[in-house]
Amino acid sequence: MLNDFPRRFEFIIENTEVSKTKFAKSTGKTPAQITDICKGRGKPTFKYLLALNVKYGINVNWLLTGEGAPFLEESARYVLEDEEMMAQFGSRGESSSAQFANNFVMVPRYDVQASAGYGAIINSEQVVDYLAFKKEWVQNNLRAEAPDLALITADGDSMEPTIKNGDLLLVDLSETRVKKDSIYILRLEDLLIAKRLQSMYDGSLLIRSDNVAYKEQIVQKEALENLQVLGRVIWFGRRM
Repeated sequence: MLNDFPRRFEFIIENTEVSKTKFAKSTGKTPAQITDICKGRGKPTFKYLLALNVKYGINVNWLLTGEGAPFLEESARYVLEDEEMMAQFGSRGESSSAQFANNFVMVPRYDVQASAGYGAIINSEQVVDYLAFKKEWVQNNLRAEAPDLALITADGDSMEPTIKNGDLLLVDLSETRVKKDSIYILRLEDLLIAKRLQSMYDGSLLIRSDNVAYKEQIVQKEALENLQVLGRVIWFGRRM
């Protein structure tokens, strides 16, 4: 089944009726880069995906989410302003597709749940789709960089009422040092947990749940090497 991005990307190549080498050359990639994407080791930019839409009529929404048809009719394709810009994948000019790529960032959503025992979230094979965020908002409000961001799902009630079961968590993977009283994603053996962390003066770490039904824990300084901080939760969204 075409239930993840790498498999859908490979399906696209197989149905463009060109070799993988020719596909790579025609889209500005090397064959090795195309192979990495097909194997889940590489993540193309959204601007590149828009260029695929122009070049081969690929339905970007299907490629990212699996919804809809793999290919679009000619009339549904994005229009770039000239052949040179098309060749450079929207590197200059202000077509509708280029404007989108310049103003938004696409953040990968991983098939991972905090507190659900997956073990790691930095695994491109677990990417199930991408969500668009305004680039200016990410930089100015969240003070984050797009390549450092990942989306995962909250599981359980330990962080209620702040975070509820099923909430979508935006994690800044660059923030692995506990600097403030904030919510972080931790990995303990094969378990991911979302908890509020606070550094203590003696070097220990206080782990708290916002749900008062859960007891707080203290990890002594000498035991911190067994605890891995994967990133800080900087935003969350939920379905009403």
